[in-house]
Amino acid sequence: MEPITAVLNNIFLIVILVASFWFIRRQLTKGDFAHRTIKYMFMLAGLLLTADAIMRLNHAAGVYNDIICKIMITLGTTFLPFLGLLWFMYTCYATKANIRLWIVYLTAGIFFVVNYVLAIFSIIPGYDIYYTLSDHQLHFGTYYFIYTIILLIPFFASLIIVFARWNIMHRRRNPFTFFNFSLIPIIAIIAQHFFAGYSLALMGVVASFIIIVLDIQHQFAVTDFLTGLGNRRNLIKFVGLKIRKLRNGDKFAGFMLDINNFKKINDKYGHCFGDQVLIDVANVLIQTTQKNDYVARFGGDEFVLIIDLNTEEEIEEYKKVIRQACEKYNASKNTHVIDFSIGSALFSKAEGMTPSRFLEIIDDRMYIDKQSTKAI
Repeated sequence: MEPITAVLNNIFLIVILVASFWFIRRQLTKGDFAHRTIKYMFMLAGLLLTADAIMRLNHAAGVYNDIICKIMITLGTTFLPFLGLLWFMYTCYATKANIRLWIVYLTAGIFFVVNYVLAIFSIIPGYDIYYTLSDHQLHFGTYYFIYTIILLIPFFASLIIVFARWNIMHRRRNPFTFFNFSLIPIIAIIAQHFFAGYSLALMGVVASFIIIVLDIQHQFAVTDFLTGLGNRRNLIKFVGLKIRKLRNGDKFAGFMLDINNFKKINDKYGHCFGDQVLIDVANVLIQTTQKNDYVARFGGDEFVLIIDLNTEEEIEEYKKVIRQACEKYNASKNTHVIDFSIGSALFSKAEGMTPSRFLEIIDDRMYIDKQSTKAI
């Protein structure tokens, strides 16, 4: 690639990075782990693109400066692996993987020191490690494969986390997003091993940022901000898709749950405490579901579950499962208890019912159950 063309390409990517982060910044909670991690990824990618552009401008200039070239090469070689590390940490956060941070920091520190030392020695004449410079041209050194391995490790580790948490992730967000983000840089890093004149590894990581932007935007549109469950819009979409996939005779069950006496919890302990109760309830309900089931926050203190069941008897058994999960939760609390008013119904394609009408039915039945509870 011609130096000027590469520089213009880098400038374009920097503009895309800035615009992308500006676009999604309102969908992130300022100051939380996700916001900080993504911000650092975008900033570091911008820095590395700038360093790469400076190095290529140096090649395009009439007078080649060997010192500038070596500084930019060392900067890029040293910090590019950190993009993979930041992505790994974001993956652990998004998948709620139980990884001890001190292990991540210790491992990253060891790799950083090793990589930095090898990067420094690579620019010293006579050492054939990552790179060699001859006639103002960059060539791979004998041990460049070590750098390739260092770049690949965090992305492969991210893939392992995604596969290990696939079923759990599937209940809250699309795991393919994280799979694709890791896979694209892996392909680019491996391709980089065969093309010394192109910054394919960096380009691959930056290109994957578009996936992050699209995923965050999608999550914002279909997810309840507080609980991380699906919102009403996505619930209606999910039920519609499920209806279209039903064959004649197939059924599924819907449950509308309302937390009894939730207003008293808010009044007694405050809305922040009430918000935590809603988050706890979301986690309790998720624990009762299987891979293909769906949980959504319908609004306020109402939740909806869509479960693959076929009979009224199975519905009653599932209600027992929900109540047992509540009892387990209540046993660990001494400030409050949770229990539900529940409305339920079976959906059959033969009935020709719409998603909205189905939700109305289980909502009406939930209120009937609530009134009967109050009457006792």
